[in-house]
Amino acid sequence: MEYKECLKCGHRNQNVLAGDAVKCPECGAYYAKVEAQLKREADKERAEAERRARELDAKRPKTQVKTYKGKQSRAVKAFQKEAEHLESQGYQPASELWEAGRWNAFQILVCLMFAFLFLFIPLIGWLIALFLVFYLLIARPPGTLTVTYKRDDQAG
Repeated sequence: MEYKECLKCGHRNQNVLAGDAVKCPECGAYYAKVEAQLKREADKERAEAERRARELDAKRPKTQVKTYKGKQSRAVKAFQKEAEHLESQGYQPASELWEAGRWNAFQILVCLMFAFLFLFIPLIGWLIALFLVFYLLIARPPGTLTVTYKRDDQAG
């Protein structure tokens, strides 16, 4: 057997069955009016939450450009990790560009200057100078992976 419970005060009306009750004997509230008011409040809260979500969505940029520096394998791992996070926000990678690292002119000049200075130190200086020149030729500075993400409006 089911009894009517007042949504305003929580009183359980045991004198009348759920379908027959109109008014709460404890607080005097009409069941239908209280239910309608609670439904209106819930609808209003839901509409407000949807409006805030649309506002936040409108503030997010349509595209994002991220750069990952380091060796190519490490840059790709960092990209994959962040891509999963951005995918949950509705972003998909649109383009990727790997640019291998290069020595800039200042770095080359400093290295050659030190190599030239070490030439004045017999034997050990020459070995150091040779090491510096070979280092410039063999070693590569870290590269840069640049990824452009675009937001998919249907997913977000």
